[in-house]
Amino acid sequence: MRFPVFDLHCDTATELAGFFSGTVTPLRRNRFQIDLERAGKLAGFGQCFAFWNEPGLTEQTGIPVQTLFQRALD
Repeated sequence: MRFPVFDLHCDTATELAGFFSGTVTPLRRNRFQIDLERAGKLAGFGQCFAFWNEPGLTEQTGIPVQTLFQRALD
């Protein structure tokens, strides 16, 4: 049975940009919870990309949050 899906993962763009793994990953196909290949098999799919931030993120990554946002947006 196929179900419509509306995904609100706030970490998708951050994970794809490789902020913590150091590896940029394509949205088309990846090891994360969602990619375009798997989404294409669903009866319906919506993705809302949000940008996640938390206190101390700049210290964790060594990158200003504005730069992290711009990289995820790109």
